Amino acid sequence: MQDGGPVTIPDGGPLTTPDGGPSLNIGAGNAPIGTPCVSPKVTVNATMTTAAIQAAINGAGDNAYICFSSGTYRLTGTLIPKAGQTFHGSPNTVMKGSVVLTGAVSAGANFVFSSVPLATTGPQTSVSKWCEDTVNYPCAYVEDVFFDGAPLERSTTLVGVAAGKFYTDYAEKKVYLGTNPAGHTVEIGNVSAAFRSTQAKVVIEGFIIEMFAHGMDHAAVELYGSTDTVFRNNEAFYNHADGVTTNSTGSLFQYNRFHDNGQAGAQSGGLNTVMDHNDFVHNNVFGYMKNDGAEGGLKVNFGKGAKVTNNYVYNNLSFGIYFDENANDAMIEGNLVDNNWAAGIIFWISDTATIAHNTVTNNGLSYTKGRGGTGCNPIDISCNWGGIALGDSANTDIYDNTLVGNAAGITLIEAFRASTAKLTIPELKNNQVHGNIVTMGPHSTGVKQASGPSGFDAFSAAANNKFYGNTYHLPDLAGKYFWWNSLINNSTVWKAAGQDTAGTFVSP
Repeated sequence: MQDGGPVTIPDGGPLTTPDGGPSLNIGAGNAPIGTPCVSPKVTVNATMTTAAIQAAINGAGDNAYICFSSGTYRLTGTLIPKAGQTFHGSPNTVMKGSVVLTGAVSAGANFVFSSVPLATTGPQTSVSKWCEDTVNYPCAYVEDVFFDGAPLERSTTLVGVAAGKFYTDYAEKKVYLGTNPAGHTVEIGNVSAAFRSTQAKVVIEGFIIEMFAHGMDHAAVELYGSTDTVFRNNEAFYNHADGVTTNSTGSLFQYNRFHDNGQAGAQSGGLNTVMDHNDFVHNNVFGYMKNDGAEGGLKVNFGKGAKVTNNYVYNNLSFGIYFDENANDAMIEGNLVDNNWAAGIIFWISDTATIAHNTVTNNGLSYTKGRGGTGCNPIDISCNWGGIALGDSANTDIYDNTLVGNAAGITLIEAFRASTAKLTIPELKNNQVHGNIVTMGPHSTGVKQASGPSGFDAFSAAANNKFYGNTYHLPDLAGKYFWWNSLINNSTVWKAAGQDTAGTFVSP
C-alpha cells in the first residue's frame, strides 16, 4: 500500500471493476473543475487583495452569482459568503492558503528563511494523541511546507533536518530546510480556510483548493450551521486536515476530487448530507493516526440521513467510508472502495442503514502495521477492519455487495461502549446480510461478541442477526472462515447455526 506522495486520480471517465468487468459510473470521472462564468453579478480576479474580494462579496448582496477569474489566489484570510451566493471558479482557478518564502540564507548544512508569517505559535498539544508518530507528534503542527508544490517531511527538531525535510522555529519565526531552495518555489501554509459559511444555499464550485493550515477536524472549506449548501466540481488537496467539513442540513458534495489531504477528504456531522460521485483518494498524508476513525476517505459522525453513493474511495491511509456515533438512517450504495489501510466500509454505533451494491476490494490489509494495530491473526474476526464492518449497530440491511481480497469479509461485532448524554449505543440486532458475493482468503466473516450490555446475546433468536443467500468463494470448502458464538467454524457448523442455510459455498 502506498504511503507517501500524491497519486494519479483517474479522470478519463468511468472506471472498471478490479476483474476487468463492466464499467462503473462512479467517482468524479471527467467532470470539469472550473468552467466559464455565465452572467455574473460580480467578477473578481487574482490581483485583488483578500479584503477587496471580501468587500465585493459583501457588496454583491444575498443570492449573487460571483465569478472568480482564472488565476492563483493567495488568500490572507478566509472568505465569508452571504446567504444564497454562488461562488464560481473559472478554469484553473486556484485558491491557496500558503505564502511563498524568499530570502533564504545558508545556515551550516541547512538553509533558513526568517520573518516567516506563521499561523500558530506551535503544535496543538490536544491533538498530539491522534498522531501516528507518538514520539514527535508531527500532525499537531498545522503549517506544512511545500517544495515546488509537493510537501516536505516535517522534522520536530532542528538537528533532524536533512534533505527533503524542514523544521519550524516558532519562537524565532524561522523555517529551516535541508534542501537548497535556489531556483525552486517554497511555500508554507498559514491561512486556515478558503471559505467558511454559516449561510443558507451557498454554492461553491469549480475551484482548486490547496495548502490551507488548520487543526484536526477542520477543513479548507467549512460549511456550518446552515441549510442546503453545495460543494461541487472542486479539487481539494494538501490541506493539513480535511478538504471540506459540514454540520449543516442538506449539504451536497458532488463531483469533487479529494486527495492527499492531511487527515480526511471530507467529514459531515450534519443532517441529510449527500456525498455523490466524488473521488476520495490517498488522504491522511500528514501523520494522523491510521487506525482512528476520523481519518481516511470520508466520515459521517452524528449525521443522520446521510447518503454516500457512487464514490471512488481508494488508497486512503486509514478507513475508506466511516459512519460513527448515531449516524442513523444511512444509505451507502454504489461505491467502489479499494486498497484502504483499514476497513473499506464501517458502520459503527448507529441505527438503520442500507449498505448495498458496493464493490469492496483489498481493504484492511495494513491495519495491524499502524499505531493501535492489534497484531492478531488475520483469520481472527477481531481483526475486523476488512471489507464491511458493522459494530454496535442495529436494523441494517447489507446486500448485493461484492467483496474480494479484504482482511475480513462482512463482520458484525458487539463491542459495547458506555452511553453518554450525547451518544446512544444500539445493541447488535436485527441486522440482515444477504445476496452478497464474498471471496475470502485467509480471513473470515460472521458475528462476534467481544463484550456487551449485561445479558445481551448477539447470537440469540431475539438478536435476529441473519446471514442468508450469500455466495462464498473459499480457499478450502472444509476450512474455518465463519465466526459464530465465539468460535470460528467451517460452513457446515455455520449452516447448522441457521446462517446461510441456502447459501452457496464454492472453492476454486
